[in-house]
Amino acid sequence: MHGPPAVACRFNRSPQPALLLVFVGSLTVFMMGLLWFHTFAWPWIALVLLALSLNANAWSHWWKSPEGLLQWSGEQWHWTGWSLSPRCSVQWVYDFQTWGLVKIENENRQSQWLWLHQGSAGDEKWQAIRRALLASRAQVHGSIQHNTTSAHHPTF
Repeated sequence: MHGPPAVACRFNRSPQPALLLVFVGSLTVFMMGLLWFHTFAWPWIALVLLALSLNANAWSHWWKSPEGLLQWSGEQWHWTGWSLSPRCSVQWVYDFQTWGLVKIENENRQSQWLWLHQGSAGDEKWQAIRRALLASRAQVHGSIQHNTTSAHHPTF
């Protein structure tokens, strides 16, 4: 059985979380406007300060989101976001065709969550990296299933 060929894609900050933050920020402004008419000044000011700090924290986390080169060698994943140990395992968490969420974990059990998106990779590389992600997921699930079935059913 042959796996997908080697592929490498550079991924930048994904716009999907930023769009979600804009939506949540707009909804927050709308709700604060409604509350202005129904609450006293001090609780409203406290809610505004809380909403602003949470929104600023979310934007800060998005701005600091990892960027780098995700590479499939044909046998092993590598992520340039880690300078000391680029070898890693990649778990495809959500697949939305043109973007998705993956969890990357290196040999030292450090993990990062990445929003991958087609816009930063290009169509051909995006399809290739998706194939590699899905094939490596199938290999992991297949080997786990094989190991558990062989552990419960001894061969004679």
